Amino acid sequence: MKLKRYHIVILREDGKQYHNKVLDFLYVKKRLITLGVIFLTLVLGNIAFLILAAHHGSLLTKTLQAKEELKRTQETLLKVKDDLSFMQEQLQNTETKLYQLEKLAREQNLSIPKLSFAGAGGEAKKSSFVQEDFFNDPELNRICNKIKETRDYCETLSKETLKLDSVLNPHLLSLSRKPSIWPVKGFISSPFGGRPDPIDGSPSWHQGIDISAPYGSPVNATAEGLVVSAGWMRGLGNTVVINHGNGYTTVYGHLSKIKVKLGQKVKRWDVVGLVGSTGRSTGNHCHYEVHQNGKPVNPVKFILY
Repeated sequence: MKLKRYHIVILREDGKQYHNKVLDFLYVKKRLITLGVIFLTLVLGNIAFLILAAHHGSLLTKTLQAKEELKRTQETLLKVKDDLSFMQEQLQNTETKLYQLEKLAREQNLSIPKLSFAGAGGEAKKSSFVQEDFFNDPELNRICNKIKETRDYCETLSKETLKLDSVLNPHLLSLSRKPSIWPVKGFISSPFGGRPDPIDGSPSWHQGIDISAPYGSPVNATAEGLVVSAGWMRGLGNTVVINHGNGYTTVYGHLSKIKVKLGQKVKRWDVVGLVGSTGRSTGNHCHYEVHQNGKPVNPVKFILY
């Protein structure tokens, strides 16, 4: 079916035609439709652009937040690492101190009770660790708070150990240098003080004690000290003399063999020689003396074990 065509005629006010121009209605209609489509496309395109821009902005914001969270997490993990290193160092120092105290106490036949710092008073040093509820994950917060509590406990433990060390260590060191054990296993055959001379029976003063024991029995240092003499001594034969400091000196005589050298440092229970009968002696025994500030004293008063 053939479409009807319509024309638009524009007339002047005076009735004359306007340059005799005739507009084809269908032509105008097509142009209007084209312009409408273009306009609608532009509108829809702008709407789509705005939607995409808003979505992109939201993603960008979330990305920035995620980066910030990651940065804070990394900083926190570095602090966790520092805290763990600090706790390891504190625990190692504490363990070393306790080991030294235990060793000294064991040498003195003492026992240190187990330490408990539950409910210890005083303000602990504030940790550089993160505050509570830093992470969104409750489990991570719980772990971080537990690490903080452990750090604070390590600091308290270290401080209390240092206090214990400062109180006990001087006493333990003093005890370690004070003669306090039997130099050899045996029995006293001649006490300290006046006695008849074992060789000629004349009155004499015995400035030590004689401890009878089988030949070759080990003779132990009765305290920590420095060997100031190790050799032959008139009357006592093979003899070892140890300076313990604090005015104490011990003498071990009539040895069959000397096991230490001049200038050697010894500890309590170290073997300094073997029982014998060298020098002016009537049988196998160890002559043992204790000198305090240069004067001989009865060794029995110092033997605790």
